[in-house]
Amino acid sequence: MANMSDNNIILRCQGLSKSFGALKAVNNVDLDFESGVVHAIIGPNGAGKTTFINLLSGELQPTQGQIYFKDHDLTKAPPNKISQLGIGRSYQKTNIFPKFTCLQNCWIASQSRLKTSMKFFKSAHRDREVMERAQRALELTHLAMKPEILA
Repeated sequence: MANMSDNNIILRCQGLSKSFGALKAVNNVDLDFESGVVHAIIGPNGAGKTTFINLLSGELQPTQGQIYFKDHDLTKAPPNKISQLGIGRSYQKTNIFPKFTCLQNCWIASQSRLKTSMKFFKSAHRDREVMERAQRALELTHLAMKPEILA
């Protein structure tokens, strides 16, 4: 297991690789991400940036190597488990529901992070934790005063 206490490391990749046949899209990446620091992955088209992000989010499984988040080995974790730990990704094309309000969009995202998100017979509108998370997201995006505005 990776020692995650070094320098506030929250996410660590060790020897991370992804091959598609003979093509090595990601090749033996060792990378640490510090908590509270903005990181960027840059490179030309075809350099493997999207493949790398897809490995971190669980959308792709690595050919070799490990991914650790805090005390969790995410190497073979599915995207829903990674999301429940608080790791999300964004796409170049924003995925929002344009006919929903800002609050409703944040609600859906917040609800997806919970292990109970697939309990269909429980009223989602009464879940205090989901509402608190949705309101926190609105605060972080400076939309707390506009929850009913259409996204």
